[in-house]
Amino acid sequence: ILVADDEPVSRELLVSHLSGENFQTEIAISGDEALAKALQLQPDAITLDMLMPGKDGWMILSELKANLATARIPVVVVSVVDDKKGILAHGAAESLVKPVSKEMLLKALRRHLPVPKTRTSAVLVVEDDPGVLNLINTVLNAAGYSPLLAHNGKEAHEILWRVRVDAVVLDLLLPEMDGFDLLHRVKENPRLREIPIMVLTGKELTDAEAEFLHRETRACLPKSSAWGPELVAQLGKALYEPALKL
Repeated sequence: ILVADDEPVSRELLVSHLSGENFQTEIAISGDEALAKALQLQPDAITLDMLMPGKDGWMILSELKANLATARIPVVVVSVVDDKKGILAHGAAESLVKPVSKEMLLKALRRHLPVPKTRTSAVLVVEDDPGVLNLINTVLNAAGYSPLLAHNGKEAHEILWRVRVDAVVLDLLLPEMDGFDLLHRVKENPRLREIPIMVLTGKELTDAEAEFLHRETRACLPKSSAWGPELVAQLGKALYEPALKL
């Protein structure tokens, strides 16, 4: 959720309400920043104060709805401006007058958020061993996922830029671009960094590598283990448990 509000106390309260319900948030403190982040991040929804510096809420709404890349994003106005009719006419999905309770905010957002992901979630599998790649593909298909297969890090990076991916299963020892390099690139990209990543590797990890993977991925499974059930379980936790709170 993109929280566009220049007033620190109000902004922090909205972020607190959302974070407490497992929503991921980004903030914008000016009209130009809100428009730029909406285009770059493609959030599921935006909360918008109408009294923003630079471009105000009216201008932001108009520009969001005029751009095909952002027109579909639902905007919930949270502002002291009490002009529901005018705000809705400018394309907002909801208009709430401050102060807004947590319950009121969540109820308004949930009316317009995308439905939770279904069992057709796309999972990018990055593995250079054909036998292991085929086995992961079989496990994921049996669990109801739609695997996308990449044989090296470079190919995976290209897929991530072209296709919307819900999760990644990543080997570390890859040709052309190894798993660590790919992971760094994903985490540096605001559009990709929240994609849950499960590492499945035969590499013997150093303490520093293990700590990094623990911090930056959802799970790190050794290929020497019976990894199939645990991989499916971790994917389920990453993709569906947060959605069940909506």
